Amino acid sequence: MMHGEKQSVLILGGTRFVGLHITEAFIAGGYEITLFNRGTSNPDAFPESETFIGDRAINNYRALAGRHFDIVIDTCAYVPRFVKEALNTIDCRHYIFISTISVYADFSAPDISEHSELIATQSVQDEGVDAVSYGPQKVLCEQEAAKHDCKLTILRPGLIVGPHDPTDRFSYWLHRSSFGGTMIAPGRPDDPIQFIDARDLARFVVKIAQNETEGVFNVVSSPNEFSIGALLEDSKQCVGADVKHRWIEDVETFDLKPWVDLPAWVSPRGQTKGLATLSNQAAIAAGLEISSLWDTVASTWAQIQNEPVRSQNELKAGLKKEHENDVLQKHSN
Repeated sequence: MMHGEKQSVLILGGTRFVGLHITEAFIAGGYEITLFNRGTSNPDAFPESETFIGDRAINNYRALAGRHFDIVIDTCAYVPRFVKEALNTIDCRHYIFISTISVYADFSAPDISEHSELIATQSVQDEGVDAVSYGPQKVLCEQEAAKHDCKLTILRPGLIVGPHDPTDRFSYWLHRSSFGGTMIAPGRPDDPIQFIDARDLARFVVKIAQNETEGVFNVVSSPNEFSIGALLEDSKQCVGADVKHRWIEDVETFDLKPWVDLPAWVSPRGQTKGLATLSNQAAIAAGLEISSLWDTVASTWAQIQNEPVRSQNELKAGLKKEHENDVLQKHSN
């Protein structure tokens, strides 16, 4: 590459949540950006960038056939065929694949590293992706990527949070805090939680591309850096509401499902002991920087202010109002 020449970056996805932040980070870095997606999410987000419309589910890469890119960022491959067809169609020097910590087989022990055992894939029979097959499918995607002749970086984020998160899995706690009153808080205040701000992930992707760093990286906050108590307290302070926390440790007794009814939290005991204490040492050594909890909370809340107000029952994650009231009543008896 000639000195001073802009590097070309193809982002598969690039206009929704993670992809949105990654695209913004590469634009800020002065790269030449091309987007490939279905054109259904924020299609006008980056009018200055070259955009091709296609659906990888039906192998519609015709617009990219024969094109060369220095870097390809794949934010939305969930089955191995997507990876295979993309890399068979597109000539690239460095492929960066967004995978997941769900590829690991056992979360009962802390300090899971990139060398820990991966989940078995024998049960994968088709291209269906659900809560059970998501991890095995991502393992197969990683294995497919390794077959191709290009530099390869695999990033394994945990829960991805921050502005523009469409899942409500993190922002539930902000929304719920804003409603005030007594709210259920899971476990103990010092229970660890682990996630990655989408903006930190995006900046790390750019750094990986700049340094041409290959390898596999857990992209998560540091073990025990954040706790559920700190998240709830920061959420309370950020939204400025009069809210009280009712801590319930034996959540299953009250028919409360960790991660589903109580997003971002799982018990740091038993089979999920390691789910919030993965090792991120390799990523930190490669340049990952973690935003403060307050910055993530405040930035997420600032973005929420631009959305229509929703009730507790309209949120995509967390407790419905009736369920919470019922549990609070039972817990007080």
